[in-house]
Amino acid sequence: MLSGPRPSASDIALAALAALVGVSEVFSGVGDRAVFRFPTIPAVLTSVALGALLLVRRRFPVTVAAIVGLIDCLVVDVPALVLAMYTLGRYSRTPWTWVVGVSVVALNAFSPAGTHTLTLQFLSYAAVFVIMPVVVGAHIRTRHELIQALSDRANRMEREQMLAEERGRSEERNRITGEMHDVVAHRVTHIVLHAGSLQMNVGKRDQEWIAGQADLIRTTATRVLEELHDILRVLRRGQPGVAQLAPPPGIDAIPPLIAETRKVGLQVEETCSGAPRPLPPQLEQTIYRIVRESLTNALKYAPDSSTSVGLCYAPGRFDVHVSNGPSSGKSVSGVPSGGQGLVGLAERVELLGGRFHYGPSSDGGFRVEASLPTLSALPRTHSQSPRGEEEA
Repeated sequence: MLSGPRPSASDIALAALAALVGVSEVFSGVGDRAVFRFPTIPAVLTSVALGALLLVRRRFPVTVAAIVGLIDCLVVDVPALVLAMYTLGRYSRTPWTWVVGVSVVALNAFSPAGTHTLTLQFLSYAAVFVIMPVVVGAHIRTRHELIQALSDRANRMEREQMLAEERGRSEERNRITGEMHDVVAHRVTHIVLHAGSLQMNVGKRDQEWIAGQADLIRTTATRVLEELHDILRVLRRGQPGVAQLAPPPGIDAIPPLIAETRKVGLQVEETCSGAPRPLPPQLEQTIYRIVRESLTNALKYAPDSSTSVGLCYAPGRFDVHVSNGPSSGKSVSGVPSGGQGLVGLAERVELLGGRFHYGPSSDGGFRVEASLPTLSALPRTHSQSPRGEEEA
């Protein structure tokens, strides 16, 4: 049994038309130009057989064209010949396409009948009913393949673009998630400190101070909820990405951050040296994160110590350091630590070509310092000392 798709309705109609025209040619006497003059009944049966053969022309274009071309020398069936030659050019992608086409022309040219041999009538017949159908079929096939190739290329580019967009969204979600961790850890530390201060001063401070602390807790908690709400809305599938979030904070946000930390009770001294100048946004965001992470750690592990923040606009680089003195043993309890805050910052600084160092200081405190290039990349190295306290 032959495999492959069944003939379509158009295939059946064309095959029936070719058989019908072939039968009509038998009775009209057109077949007199053939090499052998078949009796009427065999000629009719041959035309019908050619029509049936055309039903499989798409699956076997070379075989069908060769058989029809050979029989055309015996029984004239112009529609069958034209359709077979067109199918040969349209569906055959092998060198046999032109071999069969030339062979059909040669069979007709050098047939014993001698009526078509290299005459204008024969050349016209071969050009119109053999060569032209093959050329038209080949042209349509080439055009179809070109269109299909362009369509496949467009689809592939669209898929690649979708994958690139998905990777971009995934990277953005990861960045937002990391930002959410830092923001929440910093503000929750403030809440825990305020709550601990309230607990320790119940009955010792006046109502105005207690109300002020409670209002700070409420304000900080509200800001955390608002930021979480914005971030979660962005992370939901189908929502636009970073456009819904405020731009990440930079150096300009460091003074408000320090002021907010002072309200919690941490003693912070800020110094800034050098001539201020614009810095790349990614660099400013990293500097802000270093200061915020360091202040959060100081609040968690040495809330009673003094802390200094130093910013320096140096030629070709920006230096930042945050150091706190030794702790008396107090620490904020109830705040879990992921242990990845400073490690993540070290990786960020490395990517920017800077140097990062953190560890215990000589006075028993803790120091974090970084130097980031603003003009040319520095060696991508960072050092790490044994820590006397766990980073956030």
